[in-house]
Amino acid sequence: MDKCVLITGVSGGMGLSTAKKFISCGYKIYGLDIREPKELIEGLEFIKTDLTRLEEVESAFNKIKN
Repeated sequence: MDKCVLITGVSGGMGLSTAKKFISCGYKIYGLDIREPKELIEGLEFIKTDLTRLEEVESAFNKIKN
């Protein structure tokens, strides 16, 4: 897939709604949050990440790059 988006706070609310919108437009979503999403959605790759911890953010970006 050529188009992808990284969304933080993807587990609910605005982040989850934003992910759904991008998926409906054909994007692959990489979603970061400390909690798993309330829904399993095709096209969303969830990566458990605490954005206050640099090593977790670096690990998430390495997973996305690979």
